[in-house]
Amino acid sequence: MVKTKKISSSILTVLKVSFTIVGTIIGAGFASGKEVSTFLGVYGNIAYLACFLFGLAFCLGTIYFSSMDKTILSPFLKTALNICIFFSEFTSIIAMLAGLQSIFDMIFTNNIPYYISLVLIFLIIILGFNGLTSTNLILVPILVVSLIIFGIIGIKTAPTFSLVTTKCVPIFFTTSLPLYIGMNLFNVYPIAVEFSSYQTKKESIFSCIIASTLLTTLLFCFCFTILNISSSCVNCELPLIIYILDTAPQFITLSIITLAVAIITTIISDGFVVHSLIKKKVKKHDNIALLIIFIIAFLISRLGFSNIVENFYPIIGLIGTMFTLILIGRGIYLKLKFRKKQKLSPSSLKI
Repeated sequence: MVKTKKISSSILTVLKVSFTIVGTIIGAGFASGKEVSTFLGVYGNIAYLACFLFGLAFCLGTIYFSSMDKTILSPFLKTALNICIFFSEFTSIIAMLAGLQSIFDMIFTNNIPYYISLVLIFLIIILGFNGLTSTNLILVPILVVSLIIFGIIGIKTAPTFSLVTTKCVPIFFTTSLPLYIGMNLFNVYPIAVEFSSYQTKKESIFSCIIASTLLTTLLFCFCFTILNISSSCVNCELPLIIYILDTAPQFITLSIITLAVAIITTIISDGFVVHSLIKKKVKKHDNIALLIIFIIAFLISRLGFSNIVENFYPIIGLIGTMFTLILIGRGIYLKLKFRKKQKLSPSSLKI
């Protein structure tokens, strides 16, 4: 009986963490297809391979982060990393708030529901770990199933599986996928590190595999919808919404709800990370500090969702790629150094 309870608890923990990882990544940019069109649309038919490579790199990266020894970070690197994480999460919150505003404008005639949702999001963030994981456990499955349904619609309605190729400068063709991988790994890094203390190593690996598999599946779904050569929405601000309007208008309500859910889960995850960083610096009144940051993010979000994704996300991708390589490289260096030291130590020498 006790063993059965432990297994059930372990499965629930794995699902909570894997869904939280997915909820962190699937925000307005991902769920609307804007990220996919920006970063993967440049590859044409090679995007199918890019989706697979993304999933593989994301899986290995999250597994590494969740098992990473925190002592490999020097004080300077830790400070620089925290600053960049804050910038990344803050930028993501700005983009999500802008996206959520756009979605609510499609549904409601006034901003009252939007403001109510912001208050509820703020309260969930304050609840901490339990609020974050419980919310994602409920909302992310709805999100994933909806996006898979849209992918099936794409498979059934697309006359061909050839993909559109968006225009870009030559260097972006080379850097686009690495930047996209770096941006998402950097976004999930604080979550992976935070949750490592709540899971065993085996649970952590399973969580990373499940999350990566789900994300890869959803990327392929976008290949069948907005990136399909028969689609004309790849350059729109909210490509998935336009695609559903053109292809299956009876699902437009579901697509809007899906996008709203994706945005909410990401804001909660981003807010959780920002709140954790604030707690390290502000021992008292951390909730007030978080509220001030949210108000600032709300004001900046007036720049518009598309502008933020196109102009700020590549910067986050560059920072994320740089720090991901630094963290992995430093970990490998210290491990090799430790092994070399062991070989040279007197106790390891044969007498």
